[in-house]
Amino acid sequence: MSITIMGGDDQADIESYIVTICGLDYEEYLMDKKILTQSVFESHLVDIIDFIENSAYSRIAYQVLGYFILKTGSMLPDNIKIKIIESSMWEDELDVWEEHLQKSRKFHLDAFRNSIISHRRGVVTTLLEDVLTTTKKLIF
Repeated sequence: MSITIMGGDDQADIESYIVTICGLDYEEYLMDKKILTQSVFESHLVDIIDFIENSAYSRIAYQVLGYFILKTGSMLPDNIKIKIIESSMWEDELDVWEEHLQKSRKFHLDAFRNSIISHRRGVVTTLLEDVLTTTKKLIF
């Protein structure tokens, strides 16, 4: 598990599935993530949501979906917005995290949730975890 939204193995698996649903090669996507555009993502959104709603990783899957919506500036249907917000409630994760990681995880969840709440279609949002990562370790 990782304190960030996209930092775990389950997140990487879900990311791979979403990219594949979008008709993109995952290896190519990893080399140039800009190939996943708003138009590509939105044209597959129904299938992506279907995958997310049937995922065994429900809570994490909705967080990953939210990440992609923010990253691509894609539309965010109200019913999905509610599910993403619910999936990122700190109170539901409090007992999962060791004490020394709790503040950092809560920080990332709060920042993510606030970005989802204020999201507007066409506006690409870069999460702090993407800005602060160097050699796959967070600076703070």
